[in-house]
Amino acid sequence: MNRTVLTILAGVLLLGGLVGVIALWRPGPADLPGAGPGPGPGAADQEPAAEAAPLRLGLVPERNIFEQRRRYRLLADHLAERLGRPIELVTFSTYHGVLHDFEHGAVDAAFLGSFITVLVHERFSARVLVKPEYPDEMSTYRGVVFVRDDSPVRSLQELGEGCIAMVRATMAGHLFPLVAMEDVEGWDPDDEGAICWISSHDEVIEATAAGHVAAGAAKDLRLKAFEQANPDIALRRLAESGPVPENALVVAATLDEQVAAALKEALLTLHEEPEGRALAERIGVARFLPCDIEEYGLVYELVDRLRERWATLGIQGPAPPGWPRSDAPARSTTPAPSPD
Repeated sequence: MNRTVLTILAGVLLLGGLVGVIALWRPGPADLPGAGPGPGPGAADQEPAAEAAPLRLGLVPERNIFEQRRRYRLLADHLAERLGRPIELVTFSTYHGVLHDFEHGAVDAAFLGSFITVLVHERFSARVLVKPEYPDEMSTYRGVVFVRDDSPVRSLQELGEGCIAMVRATMAGHLFPLVAMEDVEGWDPDDEGAICWISSHDEVIEATAAGHVAAGAAKDLRLKAFEQANPDIALRRLAESGPVPENALVVAATLDEQVAAALKEALLTLHEEPEGRALAERIGVARFLPCDIEEYGLVYELVDRLRERWATLGIQGPAPPGWPRSDAPARSTTPAPSPD
């Protein structure tokens, strides 16, 4: 075999070896342009961090539930972004449902009226965080007893007959009207037809405005909203309670302290940022203010007035204890007549 043939054979063998090497090699992540070091041992077995469990935020059935959920959904989405945690809205079917869900840990927080706030605080150690302030600088509400303006009834004393529409387990729609009617001659809440129980403040107002009941008892803020939306319907107030905080955010005792603190901070600073101010305007709130259980003294005093017949009120569980502060200023529970 001459030298030329040997040279060709050697070249073929060398080329074949290179092809074999190339065929066995496949580029890995670390071999790609701009790639850094490959994953360490066991990295393929590591699972991504689990998403935080949703924070369950409860809503009471105070108004049109679809409109209510729409407003709070906007706020919940904002808070979820601030907290880095999804928020699930839970709508209570009744006020007793609130007590059940707090007792059994079915909610982490809720926007609650004053009486239910006192109940979940006393029974389940729930904590009050913040209350909303509206553009008119109102952060409280009052209970009112009212009639149609064309009603012949001009005072509570004239409500001896006829059904009064009320909302069970609320300050404005239950405790206050019962105390307000205590001295009305001939009116007995246990008489058949004396009270018509209705599920929400808005429905009480609508029933009274339509003439289906003799009078209604509800929150003054909801009454004002109805009057603004229906300027052709006139309603007359017969009595009004003292003020209590507007629906405050109350958190369960089981909610982590850091989460509760972050939630409170997010709401208290909502109005300080452009996006937050725009959101507050959309949901009809100017800002949120700190709130404490000591602002609910009127509720405790109304309970004291009704304590002897608590068992007949249809409210599950025991009555809250007396007003806890001996140095608390006196708060009048006597109904104040509204000017004609």
